[in-house]
Amino acid sequence: MRKLEKRGRMIMLRIKNVCPYMVALIMPVLLGLIGTTMTVSAQMTPTPSPIPGELAHYSFEEGSGVSAGDSSGNGNDGIVYGATWTTGKIGNALSFDNIDDYVSIPTQNSDEISFCAWFYKNENDTVNADTLFDGLRNHSDLQLKEGFNFVFFNSSPNVLRFMVETQNAAGVKMQRAAQYNFVNSVGSWHHVVGTYNKTTGDQKLFVNGQLVHTVSHQAGNTIVPLTYFPDTKIGQSASLTRNAYFNGIIDEVCIFNRPLTGDEVMVIYSGSHVTPTPSPTPEPSPTPDPSPTPSPEPTPSPTPDPTPSPTPSPISGELAHYSFEEGSGVSVGDSSGNGNDGIVYGATWAAGKIGNALSFDNIDDYVSIPTQNSDEISFCAWFYKYGIDTLNPAGLFGDG
Repeated sequence: MRKLEKRGRMIMLRIKNVCPYMVALIMPVLLGLIGTTMTVSAQMTPTPSPIPGELAHYSFEEGSGVSAGDSSGNGNDGIVYGATWTTGKIGNALSFDNIDDYVSIPTQNSDEISFCAWFYKNENDTVNADTLFDGLRNHSDLQLKEGFNFVFFNSSPNVLRFMVETQNAAGVKMQRAAQYNFVNSVGSWHHVVGTYNKTTGDQKLFVNGQLVHTVSHQAGNTIVPLTYFPDTKIGQSASLTRNAYFNGIIDEVCIFNRPLTGDEVMVIYSGSHVTPTPSPTPEPSPTPDPSPTPSPEPTPSPTPDPTPSPTPSPISGELAHYSFEEGSGVSVGDSSGNGNDGIVYGATWAAGKIGNALSFDNIDDYVSIPTQNSDEISFCAWFYKYGIDTLNPAGLFGDG
């Protein structure tokens, strides 16, 4: 990983529009690039037409009993141990007491995977891990690790980690973790999706419909099948610690045998919202009637010159672009389209050179972004220094 940062005592920075390139840039082109806006059409068409590849789906709509039915039609029903029925994000759900509650479900081994769930945390566990889902065998020997899981460790209880163990054809294994810092993960509903694509080796984590972190395995690697445990668990981990139980509510758990696309993730996220009425507003509002002022014959009303919407005449080779326009939260999106999103640690949102930016306090603030290795490179950024640090170097960008 790379970090946008500073170290020391007396320096504070604001950084804006960070964009590494693989090819050299000349100054005029660089300036033309600054301040570009990217439109992300989320296309919230909440019609969850059947998404292929579903292995299991637990809506927890039973409302009573000890059986959690699999509505995918594959018969992978689960057994409820201790968890109680309650109101969920959609209909009913299960509440876990952080002591001994969990749901046992059949193991779903697949070369690639997608896991989705809504969760609501009652409080953070600062003694043991909070487990959302566990299908992983943990071990000090990497070669003995298997599967994947979703967990909040007690050392950083607001950071969700999606860990996956993969292996190549020769059986050589590797572990990666995609993560997201909620800052405050307690007291509200969140939707999470974790995917792994064996073709590209990409492991992605989505939160509330948005891609927040991507990590890479060796392309072609497949998920190591879980064989050590007889089942997988919702709300508890068998491999981390005996007390790694979830404290809160879990709803709408689904598992797929392939990586969902960003659009599919959004369909599941938005389709899970209560009454997604397709707001029929989009009617061709008949206003466009040639308003009875056709006198000024087609005087080529200088069609407002395409307001130089900074069409960044696509400059080739862009690996990542951080405009920091989010304005809140702990995720910085990569508008290059390559999914190299970053995670904000400590830095605060502020007004920047163009729109929003991040302010760094010279103590412990930084942004973690995926490493971009290339034979040649270009790096661009706006910065504003608050002062001079005579004790330590002030890093604008560097290795972690």
